Amino acid sequence: MNRGILLYANNNAKCDYIKQAYALALSIKIKNAKEKVALVTSEDVQYTIFDEIIKIPANTSLTHLHSENRVGFYDITPFDETIVMDVDMLVTQDMTQYWNYLSNFNLYFTTNTFTYRNKSIQSNYYRKMFTENNLPNVYCAFYYFKKNKEKSTYHFFNLQNEINSKWEIFYKRYAPKRTQKWPSMDVSSSIAMKILGLEDVSTDRHSIIEVTHLKPMLQEFVKTPDRCSQYFNTYVDTKGDVYVGNFKQKGILHYVEQEMMTDKNIQCMEEIYGSI
Repeated sequence: MNRGILLYANNNAKCDYIKQAYALALSIKIKNAKEKVALVTSEDVQYTIFDEIIKIPANTSLTHLHSENRVGFYDITPFDETIVMDVDMLVTQDMTQYWNYLSNFNLYFTTNTFTYRNKSIQSNYYRKMFTENNLPNVYCAFYYFKKNKEKSTYHFFNLQNEINSKWEIFYKRYAPKRTQKWPSMDVSSSIAMKILGLEDVSTDRHSIIEVTHLKPMLQEFVKTPDRCSQYFNTYVDTKGDVYVGNFKQKGILHYVEQEMMTDKNIQCMEEIYGSI
């Protein structure tokens, strides 16, 4: 089956998400030379690293997380098997084992995350709304789906779209505690999963996929900074390996803070990619 990685990026006044998507694509290609990467955007893109650029209409009334654009990925993906990733991430290893693992699912969402020291995160500091409303603790920063005749997958994305379009009604009903005041893919996907009873078949607490989540309250600092970048940097060496605070990273790194992705890191990855 045709498979690949789907990214979404549109810039705003605060962040160059297209540049982050470019950096992620570089990291993917360095460790997975034949991997296909498609970018969904309404902007003109000059980077040639993407195997396909899927243009969507510009929309000036999007909510701040752009969930209105993200709910259409099932319909617009060019792949039979798709991994969707947030663009403020880096791939640090060969993904063949991940693809083989994911092929056992029709739909998969990350639920387990790790600190930069590769310790399993137990804190629910940023996820209290999920735990207090007994919702599946899904992270849409990394998820997977097949486009096949499996009805449950189709129904999931159809319901996810419906929830997002009427998010205030669904959020009030299914997440009345700490109700979120804006639509997001995490919450809409979690509610859809709960309604359809898909948590047991679409998540795995023993997953082999390691996603490091660099939010400060999750890192077990003695004194927690406002931002992780106040304590350490993310850097890429000449082999394309990624380090955070001198700890070599495994799996998928969600660095979150845009200052972690420096021009020097991008230049290093460009040089490596150019030599492949």
